[in-house]
Amino acid sequence: MSETPHRRDRLMQGPDLLFCYGTLQFDAVLEALLGRIPDRTPVSAPGYRAAALAARVYPGLVRASDRSAAGVLLTDLSSARHE
Repeated sequence: MSETPHRRDRLMQGPDLLFCYGTLQFDAVLEALLGRIPDRTPVSAPGYRAAALAARVYPGLVRASDRSAAGVLLTDLSSARHE
């Protein structure tokens, strides 16, 4: 399924943000992947929980109306390379 042009344009605008709820919250992982530790803010995703997924080594978010998945919002990401 391809994205509509409107959605693609909306995703390309404004600051680059990423909600992380697993190992991407850890400084050592961010440093290894990005070469730096981006700014972040503690947040949660109400109505979701992290859960083991069949045939996957990483958790996924699944709906859970009575839960909230804790995580962080990375707030200073960009497509530019940081050297």
